[in-house]
Amino acid sequence: MTQIEAYLLSLIIEGIAATGIAMVMAGQKRRAALAAMVGTTLTHPFVWQGALLLYPVLGYVPTLLVVEAGAVVAEAGGYRLFAVQGWGLALFYSLIANGASFLIGLMLMLA
Repeated sequence: MTQIEAYLLSLIIEGIAATGIAMVMAGQKRRAALAAMVGTTLTHPFVWQGALLLYPVLGYVPTLLVVEAGAVVAEAGGYRLFAVQGWGLALFYSLIANGASFLIGLMLMLA
C-alpha cells in the first residue's frame, strides 16, 4: 500500500469510526468527523516516516506500537479541541478511531 492509499483509507475509516462513536454517545457527529480528519491529516506523514525510520531499529511490532501510540495521543488533542469535553473522552475517541484504522489496514495487508 502506498502512503497516499494508506492516508485516504485512514481518513475514511477514522472519520466513520469517530462519527459512529458520536452517534452512540450522543455527541456531535460532524465535529467528531472533522477532528478525525484533521488529526489524521496532521499525523499521518509523521507516522509514516517515523515507521520507516524505526522499523530497522526496533522491529515491526515495537515500531507499530510506538507510532500508533503517538498518533493516538496527538489526535486526542484534535478531539478535545473540536469534538468533546475532557481528555479521557478525547483519548477514547482517538484510540477507537485509530484502532479501527490500524486493524482494517492490517487485515488488508495480510489478505
